Amino acid sequence: PMFAHGQVEGFREKYGMAFTRAFWNEEPDRGRVERHERSIFPLLRRRHLFARAERFRLYDLFAPEGWVNEDVFAYSNASGAERSLVLYNNSPRRAQGWIRESAAYAEKVPGGKRLARSTLAEGLALDSGDGRYVTFREHGSGLEYLRGSREIAERGLAVDLEPYGFQVFLDFAEVADDARGSWSRLCGRL
Repeated sequence: PMFAHGQVEGFREKYGMAFTRAFWNEEPDRGRVERHERSIFPLLRRRHLFARAERFRLYDLFAPEGWVNEDVFAYSNASGAERSLVLYNNSPRRAQGWIRESAAYAEKVPGGKRLARSTLAEGLALDSGDGRYVTFREHGSGLEYLRGSREIAERGLAVDLEPYGFQVFLDFAEVADDARGSWSRLCGRL
């Protein structure tokens, strides 16, 4: 990614590559710099999770009333065993609903390509068998989540985004329930 002059610092002066120096003497907006250090820079260090197209999947957010909310961008991607899920509400209104199935994408087949779709569970490469669970962390808040893999495969993931809100989910890890049903009980309580 490329940042324009002063974008991280919150400068008001904007100029392109034709200028060799800044003309205004502006002080960096410390709050904006700290936000980039906290929210953006850690993601840039893991850009391999967002940069390639082979495992990129774009999803529709279905509102509770059944229509597709076109204001929400939802996509997953992966690199090796690492996976990510990004949600962004590009609207001044709250967005709620479910993501489950991807938009059509080109899949290579012998002799060419065909359009295919996948579920969120397939996009995240989750084993949706009985007794399987997935843990993941929301980057901005640091909150950790636990969901049943079968539920994600069958229903998808519930989404609730504030106006212009976003969530970046990382550190997906799959766990199998033990003989005592510990993960099942924990997931049920949460």
